[in-house]
Parts: sequence; structure tokens; C-alpha cells
Amino acid sequence: MRWQMTTILLCTYGFLSEFNPSVPFIREYEENTLNISEDVLKSQVYPLWTYSYTISLLPLLLITDLILYKSMIIFKSVSYIAVWIMLVFAESVLSQQIVQMIWGFASAAKVAYFFVYLRESSKEEFIKVTAYVRGALLMGQFLSYTIELQGALCNAPTYENFAIIHFKTIFEEIKKVYGNIFMLEWSLWWALTTCCCFQIETYVEPLWGAVTETKNADIYNGLTEALCPLVAFPGVLLTRYLQVNWSKWGELCLAACSFLECAILLMMSRTDNRIIMYIGYILYSLVYETMITIAQPYSQSSSYLLLA
Repeated sequence: MRWQMTTILLCTYGFLSEFNPSVPFIREYEENTLNISEDVLKSQVYPLWTYSYTISLLPLLLITDLILYKSMIIFKSVSYIAVWIMLVFAESVLSQQIVQMIWGFASAAKVAYFFVYLRESSKEEFIKVTAYVRGALLMGQFLSYTIELQGALCNAPTYENFAIIHFKTIFEEIKKVYGNIFMLEWSLWWALTTCCCFQIETYVEPLWGAVTETKNADIYNGLTEALCPLVAFPGVLLTRYLQVNWSKWGELCLAACSFLECAILLMMSRTDNRIIMYIGYILYSLVYETMITIAQPYSQSSSYLLLA
């Protein structure tokens, strides 16, 4: 019963934390309201999110074990509050750069959220909880983008303490984790595809904006962002029913999905048709979310953060 209650709380928090209706329209807001050019955004502002996320991920991972995951979740929530306050009241390029840096820190702190259900659920329950929690995240995104889309269409105004990590323990854990070739393949794929996904999410709207503008283009962009989690949601839930020997078929599956993602991105980069771009982005999100959900339970539970 305890794991069920924990799952409900985690799903609720994940749903609310991903409920960010204005995300699909931030680029338009920064360009039209803050008068920041697209070139400045792409070259000086948006890259800072990726850099801050990458640089802060390992330190935040270690700090999570020192100050406990609850404190890190609070830090993540406070960081997001700071992001939205600065987006509303700060107008300079420097302020938007700081926004992206704080946003990167908050995104990296999400690892503490995944650590909670890792800690509170058994190995038998882990696969089910993973599907439910990721499904809650996707539904939070879908509903938030849908609500914002409705506003745009209506022209609305704008528990226990953890042991302190010792370096000896870290090295032993690293040898144990990365001595397993199967786990090494999945974790390496995880790292590369996640970084790729972050870059795509950062630059997909500038890519859409580079195409000849159409009437209500921002509405279509928001609709596409809303459809991505909705389409991925059933795929994520269905992963819990897959009975596949991943140690045997894992490499083939990773290769096939990677080639599929590559083909989708290549198609998006070569076309001038917005509809094809939108469909490609939705398909990419479906493949990414499904494979990430499959990969997660096959990481050793005690070493999950080293892989994440």
C-alpha cells in the first residue's frame, strides 16, 4: 500500500511540475515582447540551458545524497518560480541568459524526483511505477499546453537519511556499473539521446520560425507541443506490458530507434513544409519517450543516479 500512495504523490507532483502552459510561446514572447532578435536568442541565450544542465548535473547528483532528495525537490521548485518571475519582470538579454542558466539547474535537479520512486519502490514495482510517473509528466505537459492553446485561440491576455557518499564507494559503484556491458550500452545511449533531445527541444521552434510564416503559426506550434506528450502517453504506458529479452534484442532495438530518430531529424532539416516538421517532431517525441521509459527500469536500482 505504501508504494501505491508514494506513486500517487509522485504522479501528482510530476503532473503539476510539468504544468507550464506558456512554454510553447516563450520564444515568441522573447522576440515580440522583449524585442530580442532570433539570432541573439539562438547564439547567446538558448545554449546556456544546455551548458548549465550539463555542468550542474553531477554536482547536484552528489549534493542530493548529502542534503536528501526532499531538499533538492524544493530547490527545483524554487528555481522554477525564479525562472517565471524573471521571465515576467526582467527584459534584458542578460536576464534571459540568467533565466536559461537557472532553468538548466532546475532541470538537472529533476534527478532527485526520479530518485524518490527509485528509493520507495521494490524491483517488482519499479517498472510499473516508472510507466505511471512518466505518464503523469507527459499528461502534465499535454494539459498545460492544451490550456494555453485554448487561451491563444480565444485571444486571451497575454524520509530516511542517506549515507554520505565516500569517494571509495563511488569508485566501487562505477566499476560495478560500467563493468556491465549491457548496462553501459543502455546508459551511453541514454546520455546521448537525452542530450540530443534537449538540443532539439531548444531549437525546434527557431526551426519552425525559419520557415515562411503562416497565419496563426504560434497556434500550430503550441498544438504540436501539446500533441507530443499526448501521443507519447499510451506508448509509455504500454511499455509495462512488453515481454522482451532486452539483453538479447536490446542492441538491435537501440540501433533501429537511433536510425529512426536520425531519419526523422534529417527529414525535418530538409523540408520547408511545416506539417511534415510537426509530424516529424511528434514521432521523434514518441520514440524518445518510449525508449527512455524502457531503458530506465533496466538500470541497477542502487546505481541509477550514476547512469542518469
